[in-house]
Amino acid sequence: MSSRYKKGSEHKDAKLTEEKVRQLRKEFKPFKSPLGLKAYADKYGVNMSALSQAIRGETWKHVK
Repeated sequence: MSSRYKKGSEHKDAKLTEEKVRQLRKEFKPFKSPLGLKAYADKYGVNMSALSQAIRGETWKHVK
């Protein structure tokens, strides 16, 4: 059974890729990262909310 919605980087409007999400989850540690969430969001070209959701796994759930 396939999903009728495209996931991750297959979506036409995706600004992140699976690899970028893995890298973000590895790099970003709250209160310990040298850069704040805003700096990471600017670096990856997404807003802070989208970045935060990707890091916490609310979105990009298929990426481990």
